[in-house]
Amino acid sequence: MYTKQAEYDRLFTIGEQVLYKGEAAQVTAEYKHAVCIEFVHYPIAEKKEEFPDPRVVIKKDACERT
Repeated sequence: MYTKQAEYDRLFTIGEQVLYKGEAAQVTAEYKHAVCIEFVHYPIAEKKEEFPDPRVVIKKDACERT
């Protein structure tokens, strides 16, 4: 039988600015252990291989608030 997942504490708000590996990004979604972020200035010219996509899903502790 399907049961609803337990609610979790939200640490971020949608649209909040964060830093990930020194690059500015916005939170677009939050999950139990991860957040989806979108880079503010994309593409990042000198880091194309490190950041091939404008959005990434990362662990919550991998980014820092600004």
